[in-house]
Amino acid sequence: MPLASLVALLLAASACGSGSGAPSSSDPPPAVLPASAVPYLPSTAQVLDASSLAHQDALPAVANKLSGWGFRSAAQRTFQGQSKHLQIVVSRTVQFDSAAGARAYLDYLRANANTVYGVSTQKPQSNRGRSGVVVHPQACACHMAAATFMGLLQDGSRVSYLSLTGPKASASLLQQLETLAP
Repeated sequence: MPLASLVALLLAASACGSGSGAPSSSDPPPAVLPASAVPYLPSTAQVLDASSLAHQDALPAVANKLSGWGFRSAAQRTFQGQSKHLQIVVSRTVQFDSAAGARAYLDYLRANANTVYGVSTQKPQSNRGRSGVVVHPQACACHMAAATFMGLLQDGSRVSYLSLTGPKASASLLQQLETLAP
């Protein structure tokens, strides 16, 4: 194989596997919970396109709805490690063209919470002028089961999602970390 063909093949293969998931727009990714918010857990941040966001939400049908709601950009930071406090923390921020789009997305997630998480309770919440809901899935009966709490908050055209899982996860800790989230 000629060298030029080999180089072209390698460049094409590396581009296909990049998996950046970046939105096609030129919008910068929205801010997420800073790494310093949970310093005892390593974290990684990524930009999410509509397909990646639907995968993260575990709701494939949401991908087809996002453009109609004016989806602009999304980002996520995942903290994960062994700890006696929290073991998994996910901070996700989704930006829309309008408050109506953000509300439609939040309402869709709220309406489908039991589909994604199984039986769960939901309670309205507000934090720093943002409104939304706390979702608390029913824990399984496993002896190593850890509590999970998720918060969804809308601030204008932005939706912030924060999920905590671990032995010390609670609604009050969720609210504390939400004050640090965009």
